[in-house]
Amino acid sequence: MKQKYTKTQLMIEALTLVILLSLFGYVITNWNMIPEQIPSHFNFQGQIDSWSNKNMIFFPVLVCLFLYLLLTVAYFYPSMWNMPVKITEENRVRAYHYTRNMITILKLELVSVFAYITLQTSKAEMLSQYFLPVFLTVIFGTIALHIVYINKK
Repeated sequence: MKQKYTKTQLMIEALTLVILLSLFGYVITNWNMIPEQIPSHFNFQGQIDSWSNKNMIFFPVLVCLFLYLLLTVAYFYPSMWNMPVKITEENRVRAYHYTRNMITILKLELVSVFAYITLQTSKAEMLSQYFLPVFLTVIFGTIALHIVYINKK
């Protein structure tokens, strides 16, 4: 089965790439304004609890890039996916469509989260106290919603 992007998926991919490239551009163009010591870890309330030198700003950016590339590759190899239903000829198209949608949306969400973390880190500011609950709700909500769609008869 040939894996192609739908128009909606292409728009989401384009937005995700814009955010990812903007993140790299932001770090490079603002390098001189990034403090010498930046947060390297945040607690559950978003408060800074560990510091590192400014070169660590590249860590979340590179993790973001790695996740983007990993999910992009996974998009094209459905045999790697752990599906919540047994794939049959009747449900194959539907299950793969919703799984590809989920992967595309998860990429956007993850890139956005890492962009936010990087921006806050570059300014040596704490994360919002709502960051973790919102992040977890959005990620697991996306997964749960798509599992429901995949399981519909």
